[in-house]
Amino acid sequence: MQVGACADILGSGEGQGWQRDNRVTVVIADLEYIAAHMREQDKREIYGMRWNEDPQELAFDTGLALNAGVGRLFHSEGKPAAVCGAMPVRAGVWSAFCYGTNEFHKVAKEITAYAQGELALHLKSQAHRVECQSRFDHDRAHRWLAWLGAERESTLRKFGSDGADYFNFVWTRG
Repeated sequence: MQVGACADILGSGEGQGWQRDNRVTVVIADLEYIAAHMREQDKREIYGMRWNEDPQELAFDTGLALNAGVGRLFHSEGKPAAVCGAMPVRAGVWSAFCYGTNEFHKVAKEITAYAQGELALHLKSQAHRVECQSRFDHDRAHRWLAWLGAERESTLRKFGSDGADYFNFVWTRG
């Protein structure tokens, strides 16, 4: 897979990328792979909140979100399968995201453990509110978010670029 222009900024190739807190190196080629091979339901949901359906731009924006916030890549059989994380929107308020390829189900338990563990601990120390928007028909995501303790706070009418409704899920503390 050809690495796009965003690789010039974020890095690409084996062992290149950027480090956050000396813990995780994210390679832009992995994000591009996930974005180019997303599950159909994830495509409808994510591209419904964007200006275009360009996987390289999504990979670049995800890389920026990971750099500003916290997150992790998940691999299945040596290939990138999903990305999960959160980024600050403003003081005390973060936005969570998670999307993947058709191999998502193979790393779902690992993603859930990460979301309940390391990600939750980080967010508890940084945020009083974490939110996540999900397209009205992404039932599997809604069940997972509820299972993780998110509350379906509201319906965002005509929120998507195609006029679709989205649900706003939130975790709050304090």
